[in-house]
Amino acid sequence: MKNFSFSIKFLALLLCLPMVANAQTYLVDRADEYKTLGVRLGDLVRHGDTIDGLSSVNEYVLMNANTIFGAHEQLHIVSLKTRPYTQRDLQVYPLQAFVQYDDDDFYFQNITVTRNSRTGSLIFTRDSSIDLQRTKLEMEVGLIDRVLLITDKANDIRISFPLGVGSFDMGLLNDEVSLMTPRFRTGFLSKRNVIKSRTRPRYFAGKPFVRVLWGDDKEYTAIGFHAQPNLDPFIRAFDSSGCLRMQVDDLMALYYLVRFNPDLHIPISINYETSESVDHPFPKRDHSHRRVENVGTKANPMYTLNRDRLIQTHVVNSAPPVQFLIDFPEDDYHEYFTYSSEMCRIKSFEREPSRGWSPSLTDNPLWERCEERTRRNRIYRFFVH
Repeated sequence: MKNFSFSIKFLALLLCLPMVANAQTYLVDRADEYKTLGVRLGDLVRHGDTIDGLSSVNEYVLMNANTIFGAHEQLHIVSLKTRPYTQRDLQVYPLQAFVQYDDDDFYFQNITVTRNSRTGSLIFTRDSSIDLQRTKLEMEVGLIDRVLLITDKANDIRISFPLGVGSFDMGLLNDEVSLMTPRFRTGFLSKRNVIKSRTRPRYFAGKPFVRVLWGDDKEYTAIGFHAQPNLDPFIRAFDSSGCLRMQVDDLMALYYLVRFNPDLHIPISINYETSESVDHPFPKRDHSHRRVENVGTKANPMYTLNRDRLIQTHVVNSAPPVQFLIDFPEDDYHEYFTYSSEMCRIKSFEREPSRGWSPSLTDNPLWERCEERTRRNRIYRFFVH
């Protein structure tokens, strides 16, 4: 009876061998999906954890872009669509690319690159494609993680970009700790409010500016996405005066996604945290941050403006106090859009309200420092960099 039992077990093991041989082994743990899927292959290779064979796949796609996509196409993004895996001697990398094939025609192309782990040879297959005009994109910003997530769940599109965001306000501008980047539950990016090459002020350096609108009435704001000022190296930090900073290639891709989108307005929410776990491997600067500078006292705090008529900040060499940043359901987000650059814009460009100026504005000492509109300073009323 013991020999019979042993034979049955041995036979079962033999039957399982082909299944084991064909089993998939993933090259990325499921727990790490949130910081790998939708991320540029180049960023994963430079900044991410080592994924076996990914560097050679990235080089292969870039060198053979004309063959894979077409001789006249321009490749803007190529990223992991799902987790790569091994099966026998093959490593399989499902990818998604954002491609331009004419001045105003764009599409997403799904491709699979297969690498023979023994010989190192690579081949590609083209899978489905999705025209940008058939997409329904949605966007989220997570200010704490400093990341922009772009999705179209119906078409299984996912893109993740790293961001630099606003400096910390330790209760000088608002009653609690916040960031100088306002939060918008209901925001929009509009193809009518994007600039492909912004040259004024000069530190925009001729790169795109993608403005954020907010509220049901899609009101104009000074907040937008742009490159690091003066094209300095991108820093994923808390150091802007309110805008959201991006790597140049990411910014160009965002511009095209908005400018040539089928919808006039793309919804975007800007919160401390995104609705799902998402991150990016680009290194964060967490050993320092910028804060609104207190030029008063602890008992009577006061802020001032710099030469660009923006709120003065200073560097603090300690970890950013993100533990104080909490999205409360009862928060009235628009109340955070009260910075003095906006105050000066009101004074310089708006007519006096029928009920007169609000004391909350005119009683502020900074009100008197806001200059009237002149040719020299008028461009500073419409941006926060």
